Amino acid sequence: MTSWCKTLVAWGVGALALISSVAAANERHFAWNYESATLTPGARELELWVTPRLDRDSFYQRADQRLEVELGLAERLQTSVYFNFNLWRTDPDAKVVFTWSISNEWKLKLLDPVADPVGLAVYGEVTGGPADGLLELEAKLILDKQLGPLLLAFNATGEEDFTFGATSTSTLTEVIGTAGATYLFRLGEDTQLGVGAEVRSESFFAGDTGYRGTAFYAGPQVTFAVKGFWAVLSFQPQFAGNKSAAMAASYPDPLELHDHERYQARLLAGIHF
Repeated sequence: MTSWCKTLVAWGVGALALISSVAAANERHFAWNYESATLTPGARELELWVTPRLDRDSFYQRADQRLEVELGLAERLQTSVYFNFNLWRTDPDAKVVFTWSISNEWKLKLLDPVADPVGLAVYGEVTGGPADGLLELEAKLILDKQLGPLLLAFNATGEEDFTFGATSTSTLTEVIGTAGATYLFRLGEDTQLGVGAEVRSESFFAGDTGYRGTAFYAGPQVTFAVKGFWAVLSFQPQFAGNKSAAMAASYPDPLELHDHERYQARLLAGIHF
């Protein structure tokens, strides 16, 4: 195992140990889908994200990590700050590239997934970082529904990325659709297990050339919660892809492996504090 992988594993294990020692968690049930629930006014939550991404059209390793602090501001309204850390390399002998950024999220719950016909929330996020003058704007529509032990969710997301160079600005638009279902088993008074699956599509549009390609992912997930700790683990291989004619001519693989990875996984864990 490479040194940066060992560092990532050690950091993740240490953070999970810290998280598991604190009580009163509010569980999330999906790795890739957001849910409409918001924190009560004054409530705070800490979340850890780790997302490994492996294998593009050539050697590629990446690990995205996020540390999120959420705060309930008012009834049905919450905000959060993310600290984002990214490690990747495109050659097994190359040094690992490290970048960081900060995100601010706002979520407003409009309908409840139990009391109303469907849960509904709107979400906005802005991300900025020093690498190439990065600025990202994201908007999300969140739908979910609780049917007894079965929880369903769907998200529609649009993201605009701006990279400010010395003489020009480039833009990249990403359109994402995700859906998931998980069945929740009550194992005890304070213990819950969820088993389910999620599917998603991710499409890229470059500002200068238009549509580039779409990647389709699907895979299983497991959620687990005890008093004071919750976690979600998901593995998603890319099972299909679509590309523009120009991209297909340069990258003949049936999957979309220029902008997307062949394999992705995600671990989420969180607590109240």
